[in-house]
Amino acid sequence: MSNLLVAIYGHPENYPPTLNALEELAKVYDTIYVLYRPHLELSWQYPSNVKLIPSGKIINVKNQERANIFKKLKYLIKFSLQFLKLSIKSKIDCILVYDYIPMICLYFTRFFISNKIKLWYHSHDVAEKKALKKYSIGHFAIKAQNNCFQYLDLFTCPSPERLVYFPMRNLKGEFILLPNFPSISFYEQFSKVRKKDSEIKFIYQGTVGLGHGLEEVCNYMINNNNCELNIVGRINSEYRRKLDSICPSGVNVFHGFVPYKVLPKITASCHIGIAINKPTNIIYQTGGGASNKIYEYAACGLPILYFDNEHYNKYLSKYEWAFATDLSEGSIKKCVNDILNKYDYYSQKAREDFNNDFNFEKDFKKITNFIENN
Repeated sequence: MSNLLVAIYGHPENYPPTLNALEELAKVYDTIYVLYRPHLELSWQYPSNVKLIPSGKIINVKNQERANIFKKLKYLIKFSLQFLKLSIKSKIDCILVYDYIPMICLYFTRFFISNKIKLWYHSHDVAEKKALKKYSIGHFAIKAQNNCFQYLDLFTCPSPERLVYFPMRNLKGEFILLPNFPSISFYEQFSKVRKKDSEIKFIYQGTVGLGHGLEEVCNYMINNNNCELNIVGRINSEYRRKLDSICPSGVNVFHGFVPYKVLPKITASCHIGIAINKPTNIIYQTGGGASNKIYEYAACGLPILYFDNEHYNKYLSKYEWAFATDLSEGSIKKCVNDILNKYDYYSQKAREDFNNDFNFEKDFKKITNFIENN
């Protein structure tokens, strides 16, 4: 018997790469215990040997962030006690911690667990230290994260540019790059060559707000008929009014937050993906291999628009279906016209590159080999 404990201080269904990892890890381990903070109702169909253990009652992310320090400590203490109990009593062979908050648990639990247990840390996102209040939970979590590198057997993250934010010189074990690519096993049912229609549907999925080119695409649509902008993600009322003030009524379609299992169906109904991230913070500055939506668009056969800078060009300029824009009206118009002139071809290339190069299973083989050889 071999068992894995996964600790994520959030909901796994908010992190598609985590769902992909659980699918693959379920083939390697007999039982996987997933300790998580429940932020929404479960909708994903997990493998039968994945045991989900919620820490507390369902509370949405915003309310958790707005909670006072005493409630936040209560949540963390409960999570930590569950983490310790599972680590000791569940015959764990490996512990996988996602992101920095649960590293507090790992930092203190290491004194009580067997040194035979392998320790694996995966970073979805990099925390900006300047954005963390001194003596906050995040402040101490970053300290715990950095102190734990000397005990880690494996460290993974989706972008090599992010390694400068970690104490790599202290890493005891091995580093493996694990990009946030979509999974063939899930996306093959939606992976198809799209056909150009009389109405062109743009889609943006993810964090909705400034810096993603949405206003600029709306401006483009004003002067171009038969366009529609689909926005998938939570949006505040003020920003929604701003977009609606640019485009005529009915042109923008707001889907809100949708479960990951239904997201590809919406994506596959559209034609051009908006994958624009202005480099306003660490996450967007280093999102070339870490922004899963870029590759989810391509998995559905959608050419994309991305932000024209050195980082994103490094990752995307080699792909024929990826078009760089500086967000000027002329640049967006040229990119869209180029896409539409050979739409079927670019859609086919996107699908081929997903199948051949940037699917999750291909890269995860490095992780499987590590587990089996250690």
